[in-house]
Amino acid sequence: YLTVNTILKNSEMQQVLELVKNAVEIGVDAFLIQDMGLASLLQQNFKGIQLHASTQLAIHNLQGATVLEKLGFSRVVLSREASLQDIVDIKKNTKLEIEYFVHGALCVGFSGNCYFSSICSNQSGNRGKCKQYCRLPYTAYEGNEKIKSGFLLSPSDQCLASKMQQLVSAGVNSFKIEGRLKKPSYVASAVSTYKTALSGGDIKQKVSELKQIYSRGEYNTGKYLELENDNIINCTYNNHCGRKIGVVKSVEKFKNIYKIEVASTQNINVGDALKFYYDKKEICSLGVGNIERKGSNFILFSKNKPAVNSDVHLIVDSKLENRLVEAKRKLDCNMHLFAFAGSPAMLEVECNNEKVQVVTEEVLEKAKTSKIEFENVKQSLSKLTDTVFQLKNFTMDCDDVFIAKSVLNDLRRKAVMQLKNLILSKRKPKVEFIKSEFKERFCSAKQNYLLVDSPKQITNNQYAYILAMPYFEEKTLREAVETAKKIGTKLYLDLPNQARHLDMQIIERVISGFDSEDFGLVANNLYAFYFKDRFEIVAGIGLNIINKFSKTFYLQLGASDAIYSIESNIADISSDCVVYTKGYPVVMTLTHCPFKMLYNTTCQECSYRQNVIYKAQDGRNFALRRRTIGSCYFELVDGYFIDNKKCHNCRTLYDLRTPFKVPQKITKGMIDKEI
Repeated sequence: YLTVNTILKNSEMQQVLELVKNAVEIGVDAFLIQDMGLASLLQQNFKGIQLHASTQLAIHNLQGATVLEKLGFSRVVLSREASLQDIVDIKKNTKLEIEYFVHGALCVGFSGNCYFSSICSNQSGNRGKCKQYCRLPYTAYEGNEKIKSGFLLSPSDQCLASKMQQLVSAGVNSFKIEGRLKKPSYVASAVSTYKTALSGGDIKQKVSELKQIYSRGEYNTGKYLELENDNIINCTYNNHCGRKIGVVKSVEKFKNIYKIEVASTQNINVGDALKFYYDKKEICSLGVGNIERKGSNFILFSKNKPAVNSDVHLIVDSKLENRLVEAKRKLDCNMHLFAFAGSPAMLEVECNNEKVQVVTEEVLEKAKTSKIEFENVKQSLSKLTDTVFQLKNFTMDCDDVFIAKSVLNDLRRKAVMQLKNLILSKRKPKVEFIKSEFKERFCSAKQNYLLVDSPKQITNNQYAYILAMPYFEEKTLREAVETAKKIGTKLYLDLPNQARHLDMQIIERVISGFDSEDFGLVANNLYAFYFKDRFEIVAGIGLNIINKFSKTFYLQLGASDAIYSIESNIADISSDCVVYTKGYPVVMTLTHCPFKMLYNTTCQECSYRQNVIYKAQDGRNFALRRRTIGSCYFELVDGYFIDNKKCHNCRTLYDLRTPFKVPQKITKGMIDKEI
């Protein structure tokens, strides 16, 4: 499977098509896609191509999966936020294969809709350039009062090893483990842990080893699955912290370095690595070189100086690392050798019901002194270390014949290569390239938009209004409908980018009491197109449209208008579309409740406040804004106000929601920048 799961510029699309064409020719099985413009082009140009929906496409409910299935995708990699009930619903009601993320780093922002890096540094996470601003420390303030400091946006890593049988029963076909930029020992440990979990084995020791290899403190063991999104943030650790094994007893100056005495619960070995924490803050780290014993304690040497009574964490266990990387994954194969004087030798190799036969060019001669022996031949033919195979069974039919080792080695090499090629060719997908011309479609709408969160803001019939209700309820929507009709303007209901099982039931119930003439819907996730036969649809910001191909796709899917992403650059924007022109942009949507974490409260004693901000180390402010359906979701809103009306000739979207009374800074957003 090949990930081609970034959003693309107009100028890049032809190059990506060439990349996919080359990948198809060498036998790539399927392609993971986020940009729906690319998905459409691939289906038009490659008959039989298999497409998987990337987790960046953020499919997380049955309605979105239903739309996706009708679009011809064969597999969905569900967003990390998908609940167990949503997985069950999708499996029961579609034929899609389901892939689910089970281990590794969690993004705190909702899949595919994090714009933190692009807004702060022009490096788009949707284009594979995330700068991980969520892993930095922040301080929360309520007004001028400091509430909490730490890694307020940094989630614990996910580990669902204990949930594997539950996920299998729910219908998950494939399990996704984070492996990018991870060392071989991590990959070996993670895969071994989850294969053991799948087979129903004991995983306690394996999870402990995996945590030692890499973890950010305690694991998240399934909060999203169970719709229990509390306690996913680890304010103390934002990177690998290993596990605590001891404390620093003394630190002395030793020549130009420090002599450190450590009391440890386990042996410390040369090649290990340690981190020192004091008052839960990282002080320094060291790689273990020279080491001495002092009774039951250990003496280490370092240029760095930890404080006495610092906690000592083992972050690299050299013996464990070495043991894990010795693991090799091989395919069992069987060999049979036919060797008779006066005939060519023939080696038959079989694996997974595929079989090849290779013969020597020369006939064999009868042995003059020593004939071939079974063990010697088996030893020569089993030298498969540089291949994907390992010898399981070997048999031989022969007479008193002689074969040189070089001949056996040549037979083995040719047979293994032919077997590998046979297996690959049998599995190669049948995809036919068909050159197809792209025909751009254009928006017919002429209106500009105002984005509001209250019916009281609907006052001017020169604009169409998009209502983003803070609390999703029929009463507020009906008031907005009546107000819009009264002043003679169009109204659109902004559907949130995420809506899980209960949320979708509420959305269905709220909008069912209205007619298509009352309002349209703004789609920020593919699930909104489930309602396209009942309501007019406008493709919204959350769909990440930055090119004419995606715009055309959504218009063909049934949208009447298209709003470009806040990551769009002026060079790629189609003049018939809408651009986010003024407002405070949302940098990410949070599925967990930050207020429970900040105030140590529960839903029953709700602690939500409208004047809470997160302040970054550089002084940049971000507000928290709540949107409630069945669950509460929170938008992290930038304190920099975008004002780019003079930068483009497109139709406009003014965001009238005001989380800040005074802008911290006026910017042009991304419209004149390259992501």
